[in-house]
Amino acid sequence: MTTTEAFEYCKNIAIKHYENFPVGLFIPKNLKKYVYSIYAFARFADDISDNENIPIEDRKSGLFEWLNMLDKCYEGKADHPIFIALMETKNRFHIPKELFENLINAFLMDLEKNRFNNFEELLNYCNYSANPIGRLILLLFKKNNEENLLLSDKICTALQITNFLQDVKLDLKKDRIYFPLDDFKKNNYSEENFFNKIMNKNFINIITNQIEKTENLFNEGEKLLRNLNGKLKFEIVLTIVGGKYILNKVKKHKQKIFEKRPKLKFIDKLIIIFIAIRKWILT
Repeated sequence: MTTTEAFEYCKNIAIKHYENFPVGLFIPKNLKKYVYSIYAFARFADDISDNENIPIEDRKSGLFEWLNMLDKCYEGKADHPIFIALMETKNRFHIPKELFENLINAFLMDLEKNRFNNFEELLNYCNYSANPIGRLILLLFKKNNEENLLLSDKICTALQITNFLQDVKLDLKKDRIYFPLDDFKKNNYSEENFFNKIMNKNFINIITNQIEKTENLFNEGEKLLRNLNGKLKFEIVLTIVGGKYILNKVKKHKQKIFEKRPKLKFIDKLIIIFIAIRKWILT
């Protein structure tokens, strides 16, 4: 398979999932194929991890094989379409293998870890599951100085935790708790209460604490915008505004967090775009 065909393969994967993830919507044309290759790499690994029709041990084996194929890619021996494309991407932008390894390790963690003793453990998980994506995008745009990377980490972590708050109803069915268990203990709230969907003042305190920490991460990460410009800046502005908008929905309807997953309606999306444009111009 040629490199051109490999990038087209990755693009088709991205477009197939476009409805749920508008890949590279405001990424310049000359960079889009590289974004597609990164997305296809992560999407494929995610599909392996999430396939509940396959035993966990087989899913682990699949992810370890994906790691093995990544090793071959970095040795210049790629033979899978995604890795053929990824090989050119990593060569052109000098991407450290660790960023891709961290993403796969996050999927492996998903198969083994469904409880977090404290907020620091949750942050560590995000360091594998979310932060590499922001770092990869900054690298493509050659904006990957140390300050930008650390600010990007805060944004990506905030987005990941927002997603956890948004998906409480779904994660509960998968026996996953993305609230720190020490918060449960401090607020005299048990795992049994959680799985029985007990909504009381104690659990409201836990949710509120999680929301406040996430808001702080968003606010600290926003400092990244002053170091960006053009389409990348708008992409990040839109990402932050959208994330904060969903977080506010969670905040507003936190007492229904077990009953209903907060979603964006068409009018919400229009509002987000309007706010993002205004912020992009004024920041």
